[in-house]
Amino acid sequence: MTRHIQTFLQQVKNHIGLPTRVLEVGSLNVNGTARTVFQTPQTDYFGIDLQAGKDVDAVLDAHDLMTKFSLEQFDLVICCEMLEHDLMPWVTVQHMRTVLKHSGWLVITTPASRVIKHNYPADYYRYFGETYRQLFFAGMGDIFVEEFCLPDNPEKTLRPDEIHGYARKL
Repeated sequence: MTRHIQTFLQQVKNHIGLPTRVLEVGSLNVNGTARTVFQTPQTDYFGIDLQAGKDVDAVLDAHDLMTKFSLEQFDLVICCEMLEHDLMPWVTVQHMRTVLKHSGWLVITTPASRVIKHNYPADYYRYFGETYRQLFFAGMGDIFVEEFCLPDNPEKTLRPDEIHGYARKL
């Protein structure tokens, strides 16, 4: 997780406040986690991943969220730097939206086209802002999407480095 994503998550927290129940999808702490931003003693924070490890509360495929969680259970669902490793990310996004409470927030970050391939266990996709607006956050409100570019990026309008976004379930 880059420092830019950590900064974005802090901005999200400042915007939406501190949620009571949080689900992080893809929570294995490889190089950082959203947990450091959103978990407090007052927060019920739960992280899932395909493999056991640091900051993983349960080993669970995101396509199986409904086997562990009920409808509209979380105030905030976070998925950082994971969807590029999911062969069917639209399934994961639908399940994340299903466990999200009415008026809850969905936060997603993914690498964009300038990020090199990195297998965990495989790397399938790169996204752009329109993917977030028209697929991940379709039918949601208060949508914010940022195509983030590092200062040294010479192709800012064509090849962003990261995509960050959030939306509220209506």
